[in-house]
Amino acid sequence: MSFIKRSFLLLVLLVIIFPVTTATKCISPDLSAAGKIVFHSNRDYNDYEIYTINIDGSGLTQITDNDHQDCYPSFSPDGSKIVFERKVSGGSQYDIYIINADGSGEKNLSNHAYCEENAAISPDGTKIVFQREVPVDKEELFVMDLDGSNQKRITYTDNNEWHPVFSPDGSKLIYAISKGDNKNQYFTMNLENHKVTQITNTNYYLRQATFSPDGTKIAFAANKHAPGDLEKFSIYIMNADGTNVKRLTDYPYSDWCPVFSPDGSKIAFSRKVDGSNWDIFVMNVDGSNVKRLTTHPQADKWPCFAGKPR
Repeated sequence: MSFIKRSFLLLVLLVIIFPVTTATKCISPDLSAAGKIVFHSNRDYNDYEIYTINIDGSGLTQITDNDHQDCYPSFSPDGSKIVFERKVSGGSQYDIYIINADGSGEKNLSNHAYCEENAAISPDGTKIVFQREVPVDKEELFVMDLDGSNQKRITYTDNNEWHPVFSPDGSKLIYAISKGDNKNQYFTMNLENHKVTQITNTNYYLRQATFSPDGTKIAFAANKHAPGDLEKFSIYIMNADGTNVKRLTDYPYSDWCPVFSPDGSKIAFSRKVDGSNWDIFVMNVDGSNVKRLTTHPQADKWPCFAGKPR
């Protein structure tokens, strides 16, 4: 057998044994954003702006700087972008914006006549869920593509739907429904068939639920220990089906806005220190080892880890 024929047969054999594969597209983390938390603050003694900080409290960076109210930020899964809401100075409604994590490329995604709030990006980085005010004086849930296109309403009720976030696999949402009686309940929605399931039945007020990275737990803020008192919230954790509720923080004033770290070992949250000013704190997922990250006399709120969409 000639050298050329032997070489050809060897090549065919190698292709059979080691077939050529196509890499699966996935979201790779932006290493420049690793270990960061985004939050909003009025530490410039003016309007709220978006900031990032390292999880050890170093590296404070201001992302937005304008005369508007920029608040409620959330990282994209890869940490390269931040979605937030803006109330234009002199206006009455909020719009949803997106910006690169370095402060460049700002864009208004919604630009709607009614107020839009509490945006969160899907785990695959392609969708944004948010709440929009609809006539008359109701909050309903919408989804849109990351570039602001293809906006669709997904809830139609007589109540208010608030604070939606995706599950880690992107298959469902968790959100709160309020009837205006100083209490609300958590529901999940299957995004394939839009089936809605109630997972809590409480007599107290719930705020800002978020899934653990593995989807088995939900952290949230509630005044379970002081029903009716809207100035005393603590951080709680429960199973994803609403069972086994445990209190993680026990502070005389309010703890709000919990969010898990990408590895699920930490929870960041906002605390109303001494009942007068909000700062960012981090603790272990069991409530131990509480550490204060910010110490500014102005308010620091609504933390979110890079690599873990709200």
